[in-house]
Amino acid sequence: LFLKGEIDILPFFNANEERLFSKLGYRIKKQEQNTTWLLALNNQKAPFNDMKFRKALLYGIDQNKYIELFGNKNAIANSYLPYGIIGSLPPTINSRYDLKLAKKYLNLSSYRGKKIIIELPKGIYNIQFQKKYFEEQLSNLGINAEVRIQEFTTLWANQIVTKNFDAYLLYIVSSYPDPDGFLDAYFRSNRVFNISNYQNNVMDQLIIQGRESISNLERVKIYRNIESKLKNEA
Repeated sequence: LFLKGEIDILPFFNANEERLFSKLGYRIKKQEQNTTWLLALNNQKAPFNDMKFRKALLYGIDQNKYIELFGNKNAIANSYLPYGIIGSLPPTINSRYDLKLAKKYLNLSSYRGKKIIIELPKGIYNIQFQKKYFEEQLSNLGINAEVRIQEFTTLWANQIVTKNFDAYLLYIVSSYPDPDGFLDAYFRSNRVFNISNYQNNVMDQLIIQGRESISNLERVKIYRNIESKLKNEA
């Protein structure tokens, strides 16, 4: 549609697309965004529907090593909401990595060695190093995993929309700088962009309360409560 002149602005999802359109003579404009990268887990599919297994992943993946892949230019997120948004918490330098605790949770979980699939969208920064990173981290934890790379459009259409995925890496961003743009889209039940197939009626009501409140102080309280619940459920 862009090449046909039917749309005027086209967002890029990877560096290859940027180089292609640059060579074709189109003007490229870059804008930094405050985003949160995360590994989205399918909360309705075994073994990810087991909180103990999710806790094993939480404590068994070294976040500091992941930051090193980006030249230590990023920080460990302390909330799902990007820092600066109402209700968000500042980044931290303290990783929750604890391999001993992670293996304890893994042994207590229902996981019995079934292979899980981690999807990485093609074109993201240092992708081969990221692939190796996840393979090593999961192997050290004792999880049988395959890390695959594929085009995001294919991943989105065939697995994310249909909820037929195990886990995949992505970043979350909102078209407007408000918590509702993140939480309602990504964590409210049955939303198309519900990134982890998370279904929770209590959370749905909190998200609605945060949207309807006209008090920033009340909204901060609601969103901190949401963040706490999401963290506790890993």
